Amino acid sequence: MALVKQDHRAGTAVAVVGQFNHGNCTTFRNNYSDSLAARTLERPILRCLVSLLDPPALVSFFEPQLQIEGYGGILGPSGGNMEELVNIKPPPAVGKIWAASAELGFDMACDALTGSLLRSLAASKPGGRFLELGTGTGASTAWLLAGMNENAQLITVELEPNYSRVAQKILGQDPRVTFVIENGTTFLYEHQHETFDLIFADTWPGKYWHLEPTLAMVKPGGFYLIDDMLPQENWPEDHAPMVAALIEALEAREDFAITKLNWASGWLICTRRSAHN
Repeated sequence: MALVKQDHRAGTAVAVVGQFNHGNCTTFRNNYSDSLAARTLERPILRCLVSLLDPPALVSFFEPQLQIEGYGGILGPSGGNMEELVNIKPPPAVGKIWAASAELGFDMACDALTGSLLRSLAASKPGGRFLELGTGTGASTAWLLAGMNENAQLITVELEPNYSRVAQKILGQDPRVTFVIENGTTFLYEHQHETFDLIFADTWPGKYWHLEPTLAMVKPGGFYLIDDMLPQENWPEDHAPMVAALIEALEAREDFAITKLNWASGWLICTRRSAHN
């Protein structure tokens, strides 16, 4: 099966085929250039794969061999391929984590676009101290570690032991990461005098709760990162106003430079200004 999208910029039909091989099972994924279409389709396709394939087959879902027929993606001035997922080169651990997540029934691990951004931002802070609030099963942890140099350190906090154990089993041999199984609120209170070069708040504490003390832990020049700012299928009815209020609160701050990305699951990159700005 080939899923075809008409790309009006190129004036030609684009067949983007992601082929997944596992035993006798071949599955296809359409990888739209348009990010909005990708956000719309990604979760249903993922749910379909989880329901149809056994977990080991999901490993190849995260390392697709993209074949683009008739058009090479979004072409820049030099003819280079700007298709977001082409050559994204996920860390080897990510496929293992997604397979284990499927077995556990955990469907909230970060997508590849989010992961690639985390990796790039982590790489900008050699020797940095990083904090992740909400380990989940460790997909975002793996991307952060892939960007960190050998002297950087990451603390990742998760409330649910079963999720953290998946991450620890796959990533626990890396000496740069410390896993903490604890309520994020408790962790923030106990470590409120520490500072970090990057904080990725991917759970309620540090994001919707205790925002001010979390922002105070970001070093000058450091990043406060949040995702899932675009509407999600699993949001409760009262969640959208909370998201809007959070975005408004961050945009009103003078001590952080804010960049919003209408991309992946919806991002805010908040960079603490130095005292001299």
